[in-house]
Amino acid sequence: MDIGLRSELAFSIGEKQSPTMQSVDIWLGSVLITYFDNAAYLPAFVNALRREVANIEKGEVASGYTFFNLGPTTDDAVARAKIIEDKIEVSCVLNNGNVVKVILFVKNTISVYKECIRVLAI
Repeated sequence: MDIGLRSELAFSIGEKQSPTMQSVDIWLGSVLITYFDNAAYLPAFVNALRREVANIEKGEVASGYTFFNLGPTTDDAVARAKIIEDKIEVSCVLNNGNVVKVILFVKNTISVYKECIRVLAI
């Protein structure tokens, strides 16, 4: 199940491996950023999503903000973001050398995060 658009930002929810572990692929600008590890420990992952979406909603995403700080699932990606008006500029460097840069709408990003939280927190 994809939440969001892979060409922008999407969480692709996969199989549940245990009550607390689930496969979650994260796509940014059509690039899979969880290419190495997509096993999410749900209590920590959902908590990190909640913290990040709260920061976005409060506008606490200054230049250089560490984006996708979601635990071991995103250890192979270093993403920085900043909010400019109603958009978030994201630049992500992957350990495989790929660089992804996208501009996302704040409203859409919040919606994608909240839906992912809703689905995973069940």
